[in-house]
Amino acid sequence: MTSNSQKIRTRLKWFLGLTGIAILDTVYLTYIHFKPTASTLCKINDYLDCDIVNKSIYAELFNIPVSILGMLTYILLFVLGWMVLKNIRLTRFWKALRPHNLLWFMFAVTAFGVLFSGYLTYIELFVLEAVCIFCMLQQLIIIINLFLLLSVLSLADEGKRKNPDVCEFC
Repeated sequence: MTSNSQKIRTRLKWFLGLTGIAILDTVYLTYIHFKPTASTLCKINDYLDCDIVNKSIYAELFNIPVSILGMLTYILLFVLGWMVLKNIRLTRFWKALRPHNLLWFMFAVTAFGVLFSGYLTYIELFVLEAVCIFCMLQQLIIIINLFLLLSVLSLADEGKRKNPDVCEFC
């Protein structure tokens, strides 16, 4: 296994670990969203209060809790990342489902997630004037994941340039 392949695998494992934490985080945020009483775990003071954020009008998009949309997105990213890591070939179903293309798709989804999380952070800080620490954890994870995917794509492209005949993630 080449040095680049090992680095790619390590970064994908970090990506999967962080995505797993984000899935658990969004499950908890979904629970808080539907819980009729206030969450004592997340109410630290008037500013650090998940309930204010998670029960606001901004916590839903088309009547679907944002936490559920985030959970579904993280599950998709986890499954795709796991398939790339395990080298599961989907090209027999559709030629465009090469691992390198899946990585680019994951990058695009994650980049959109960073932008959407930025919007939600703006809402928390300047509209609601309250911060949800679990939301911020998710937002930190998605930013780290974006850089991990960027690094993986860079390493894969470098490996392809050095040896165009053999590219594990092409």
